[in-house]
Amino acid sequence: MWHQTMFLVLTLIFGTASGTNHLMFSRMQASIVCNEIGVDAKVEILAAGNNEADHDHLAVVWVKRGAFDGVIMRKDHPIFFLRVHYQCGNCPARRDLPFVYDNDQHWEWISAVNNPVNLGWIDMGKC
Repeated sequence: MWHQTMFLVLTLIFGTASGTNHLMFSRMQASIVCNEIGVDAKVEILAAGNNEADHDHLAVVWVKRGAFDGVIMRKDHPIFFLRVHYQCGNCPARRDLPFVYDNDQHWEWISAVNNPVNLGWIDMGKC
């Protein structure tokens, strides 16, 4: 019982201490295709920094048949973007998608879910 109480107290302290940083949520959707056919591709989710070394790599997702749909959470108005890795024809095997700025982010998870940012069809064969 004592351990449960301490865990609750530590959780409340952590929650209060981290309350100064606001969580932002963004739902991003994209269709990754090669010559208009959905592909299995590696997609990195990143929080943008000032240069390549400053990007914060949040996750790697393997997309099946081109369908990417994910909700990302981060503190204090980050700028998100997706980096797609897939070789299609003579085009580069890596493409960074447009930034998702704070005007496309939400304070509540459900608001982000209900208002996705649609990045559209990303044809890796068109460069």
